[in-house]
Amino acid sequence: MLTAKAMSTTVKLVTDKDMRYSTDEVKTGATWIDGKPIYRRVFKVTNKSLSNGTLVQGFAKSNFDAIVSIYAFLQGSDGGHIPFTRVGSSGKGSGIEYSSSNNGFIFIGSDTWSAQSTRWVIIIVEYTK
Repeated sequence: MLTAKAMSTTVKLVTDKDMRYSTDEVKTGATWIDGKPIYRRVFKVTNKSLSNGTLVQGFAKSNFDAIVSIYAFLQGSDGGHIPFTRVGSSGKGSGIEYSSSNNGFIFIGSDTWSAQSTRWVIIIVEYTK
């Protein structure tokens, strides 16, 4: 992480070396607005059927304090990449969201996908502890 001083304010800049992605928890080097460090973890879920309300990946609330961001997409071995950008509760669009009642990430939306070993869901979550 680079540190720059501008006038009387110290600014911390995130560098490429801070942008590590792993299926293990990594400390990003950044901090959230409450001063807590931000951690990142990637989940790769294969051969999973997706429909509205499906639990995609467990992630107990005891593992984190606050979720800072969730980015998820469906990817296939053919190179296809479908981002899950949740639109709203109207059923239009699809997305991945965290459900504390389900203790994990659930699929929400009107689309459905059958399980295939050549297709996987990637969930990138950043959180504080």
